[in-house]
Amino acid sequence: MVMEIQPSRKKKVDYAALQSPLARIPGMSLAVVRILLNLGFDDLESLRGRSPEAIHADAAQSEAEIPHDLLGYLRMAVYYVEAEDPDPDLLLHWKWQD
Repeated sequence: MVMEIQPSRKKKVDYAALQSPLARIPGMSLAVVRILLNLGFDDLESLRGRSPEAIHADAAQSEAEIPHDLLGYLRMAVYYVEAEDPDPDLLLHWKWQD
């Protein structure tokens, strides 16, 4: 009996998202980092003073598919960047959902 070996299917790794400063936000999703990179946000400071709702609207227009919890991640990210000493209890994206 001859066994056929199937090629392994490796997951694509988004190295740009992994290496982005945006990925250092505690609890941040790499899918959301990728969306932010696609929108032109390349560092933490680029989020300062930005409206999470406006970023969400831009993502909805430019991305084919966005995560249902994107707005929570965006609100958390802007909070993290703007807070002098972010509260760890608020670095959970679901706490920022409507």
